[in-house]
Amino acid sequence: MHAKTLILAGLWTAVLYTGVVADDNIWSTNGPEGGRVWTIAIHPDDNQRMLIGTIEAGIYKTTDGGANWTRIISDVLDNTLRDITYFPGAPDTLFAATLNGLYRSNDEGETWSLVELPIGPYNEIMDVEIHPVHHNIIFAVGPFTQWRSSNFGETWDTLRIPFVAVEAIRTDLLRPDTMYLITHSRSMRWTVFRSINLGIDWETIHNDLDTNIYAMDLQIDPVDGDIIYIAGLNWGNVTGVCICKTTDGGNHWFDITPNSLCEPYIHSMTISPYDHNTIFACSHRDGILKSTDGGENWSEINEGLTARMIRRVVIEPTTGFLYLATYEHGIFKSIDGGATWRKISAGIYNATCIDIAVHPRNPDTVYVAAENGHFRTTDGGQTWEGVGPSLPFLPARTPSVEIDPADPDFVVMSTYHTAPYDSSAIFRSGDGGSSWECLKVPVRSFYTLSISNIDSGRRLFAGTLGVYYSDDDGASWQLCSGGLPSDLFYGFVQVSPAEPARIYAVGSGSRVWRSTDRGANWEEGGQPPGAPILISFTVDPISPSALYAGFFQSGLFKSSDAGDSWVNITNDLPVRPTFIYTTGPAVNPINPQNLLVYSFGYGMHMSDNGGLSWRPFNEGMPLYCAGGYTAFSPADTNRIVMATMEGSVWSIHRTLTDAVEDDTNLPQSVTLSAYPNPFNARTRIWYTLPQGGNIKIAIYNELGQRLAILFNGPQVGGEHSLTWDATPFPSGVYFIKLQNGMIQKTTKISLVK
Repeated sequence: MHAKTLILAGLWTAVLYTGVVADDNIWSTNGPEGGRVWTIAIHPDDNQRMLIGTIEAGIYKTTDGGANWTRIISDVLDNTLRDITYFPGAPDTLFAATLNGLYRSNDEGETWSLVELPIGPYNEIMDVEIHPVHHNIIFAVGPFTQWRSSNFGETWDTLRIPFVAVEAIRTDLLRPDTMYLITHSRSMRWTVFRSINLGIDWETIHNDLDTNIYAMDLQIDPVDGDIIYIAGLNWGNVTGVCICKTTDGGNHWFDITPNSLCEPYIHSMTISPYDHNTIFACSHRDGILKSTDGGENWSEINEGLTARMIRRVVIEPTTGFLYLATYEHGIFKSIDGGATWRKISAGIYNATCIDIAVHPRNPDTVYVAAENGHFRTTDGGQTWEGVGPSLPFLPARTPSVEIDPADPDFVVMSTYHTAPYDSSAIFRSGDGGSSWECLKVPVRSFYTLSISNIDSGRRLFAGTLGVYYSDDDGASWQLCSGGLPSDLFYGFVQVSPAEPARIYAVGSGSRVWRSTDRGANWEEGGQPPGAPILISFTVDPISPSALYAGFFQSGLFKSSDAGDSWVNITNDLPVRPTFIYTTGPAVNPINPQNLLVYSFGYGMHMSDNGGLSWRPFNEGMPLYCAGGYTAFSPADTNRIVMATMEGSVWSIHRTLTDAVEDDTNLPQSVTLSAYPNPFNARTRIWYTLPQGGNIKIAIYNELGQRLAILFNGPQVGGEHSLTWDATPFPSGVYFIKLQNGMIQKTTKISLVK
């Protein structure tokens, strides 16, 4: 059981870093790979050199055909890209269209400057078109921008069209004076404009075009300029038109939408430079589609893809290789015309990771739930492998992953889909992630999971519209009642680690409900003061009545009485007054006074006194790295991991040198305890060391016979824990003995079966 973080869509910001190998006392990341890629640009003179533009993570560059990627760090360039365009004949010069303006580089993207447009330089730019013949003519268009320059961008004039959002602008290569653009607005819907004098004057040519569409892309046939394709999204119509074609320059349009789309939504289209009848369409939910007859017939070409939400496909003209930009999954490449695909995202560490589960006995094993799938590392984050469902991971939000603390081989995962017609499932493993089973759930989605394992067996809890529980490892589910409202959405369901029969559920409006009998009966606690938007919720691992809650625009709160009353512990934690966003805290399972919390704009902060005061804990981590869920490793609390939005997983290994300048963070004496005690089968042993040394921890019976050695070797000072599995032993009294040099500590425990 661990804390969860609620993701507020669109509230996180960019992560500025490159992947590095983990080091002591420094935050670092090495995956998992992934990211939302919007655009791809191939160098016109060297097909091994490419740039990709991402959402929230800036530009990445490769010089080896995509085998490896490095992020271009810029303090000037906006981090959400829309388009990247090489200047014809001078490829060191680039233009980048972004969410916040148009930028120019004269050194192939190493440095950037903002292009000063006449009105609103920070307005969103969707497309940049440099005229292929008259290079002095440049167009920059977007939702609030309609600009044309005739002097290489020195000055700009407004396009002579109504003030509507422009999505794309294209030039007819056969008749370069002729240009087309597509717009969308509530009044004009899907509208096509044409200019025959280099974009000076424009006329509408949508004629009999279906106008119920939000236009996304326009492409002109390179062999016959009268053939034009338009693609987009058909609002609220599952079977609607989303691709149209004209063969007479726009006088008449007809529908060529592929059959049986999950959703009528095409992001972009690309026409093959080798065969103008071969067209690729990038869909929102059906992957990549291909037509070899000008759009009359379509087929899906998704072999090897783990993604189905595709933004753009780019064809390298000399080799015919295809490069695919996907949402969340990074970049894919095909060398056989799209028949098969291979992921080439090495070094792109911008996956949206939301939940983490750390193995309670092995700190090197960590599971992460992300929007591009579920992953596992067994080497402390140096490498990551995909686990769970083998089918492509469809678009989802806030997935959840849980490890049973009493049986770490049992792992369960779920997803919360955004589309109303998605069916959902949970995935469970009973062998530590080696194999997985898919189980359908009785509702559209389970938002969060938690596990209660006591003497009577394992029970799973899930939050959605109502709270559900399962006593057969997820095979069947029942709705909790006993006073718990079933008409509230529960974004947080937490089992107390110290008292697994105690369950907390937080419903709509941040209403906290609690049960002390594993969900049979519920009562409502007090509502925390402040804004009702709850971002994070944590149950103290030692004290079952201690709770923490992070609220948007209100800060961090603590309850010491199971939610009846709350105290603001934001204190000196730095926050932005206009955007207070804190996640956590992570609570040290050995020393609950040791807290970690993320604050938007200020990064990670640590408290050594239960939140009375805070200090930065950001070494190696950019301040704007948007934190999701953070966890101490139960087996070694000097190791910490954090899931981030658009930044994959970060980790740190604290050592003695990581303490503050004096040794006030270290325990002042050797302590030894166990919980639960008395216990059945398993108990967790907690101990603190004031300094490092050779440590031995062993179990003895009442006769003084040594039954097991749990640990024997060097260990740094600090707080530690491990678990003794007493399943093979009979009921009785046992002793835990800790030896640290000349210091010995012993505590008595009782096994009751």
